[in-house]
Amino acid sequence: MTRDPRADDTPRSGGEDRQRARSPSRRRLLALLALAPVPPASMVTAARLGLCHDPIPQLFGQFEALVAAYERALARVDRLEAALVARLGHSRVRLPTPPGDPGLYAAEAYTIERHLPPGPRARRLKRRLCQRRRSWEAAAEACGLIEAQWHEATVARAVRAVGAVLMAQTATSLAGVRLKLVVLLALYAPGGAGDAAEPWRGLHGLLADLAGPIADHERD
Repeated sequence: MTRDPRADDTPRSGGEDRQRARSPSRRRLLALLALAPVPPASMVTAARLGLCHDPIPQLFGQFEALVAAYERALARVDRLEAALVARLGHSRVRLPTPPGDPGLYAAEAYTIERHLPPGPRARRLKRRLCQRRRSWEAAAEACGLIEAQWHEATVARAVRAVGAVLMAQTATSLAGVRLKLVVLLALYAPGGAGDAAEPWRGLHGLLADLAGPIADHERD
C-alpha cells in the first residue's frame, strides 16, 4: 500500500503478519549468486569440490524454492490487497486539518488519541474507524486476503527456518561456503545503501573473492 507522507501508521487489514524485511526476494538471491558464480559442474567436478558430501547445496535448493514460493504468495497478497483498496479505500479515517493541509490519516485508535483531545469528535472518529475496519476485515475474509496473508507469513517463516538450518551446518566445500554466505546476506543484510556499511560491505567483498578459488577448483 502507498502511505500518506504525513500518516502516523500504515493501514493494515486484520490478521496481517508481514515480515518482508527478512524474507529475501529471488532477484536479490540471484544478484548475490552472481557475485561468485559457480560454472555448471559435472559429477566428477562436483565430487572433487566435495559437493557430494556437503549438505549445503541441497539445503540451498530448498531455500531457493521457498524464496520463489514466498514471492508467489506475496504477489497474491498484493493483488488481493490492491483490489480491495480500489473497492473500499484504506482502512483508516482522515483527521481534521486546516484548509489546504495535505491531510493526516489514522489507521489505529491511538493515532486519533494522539492528535485529538478527548471529546465527541475523537469518539466519533473512533466509531467510524471501527466501522471501516469491520467492513474491511469482512471483505478481506470474503475475497481470500486474510488466508493469503497467513499463507505468506507461513512461507516467510519457512524461508527463515530453512535458512537457519543451513547456516547451522558445516560446509565442506568452497561452493558450500559461498552458498552459506549468500543465505547470510540474503536474510540479514539491510539492502540498498545499508549494504555499504560494515560488516555487510566486507561480506559482499568476501563473496566476490570466492569467485577465483572456486574457478581454480573447476579448472583443476
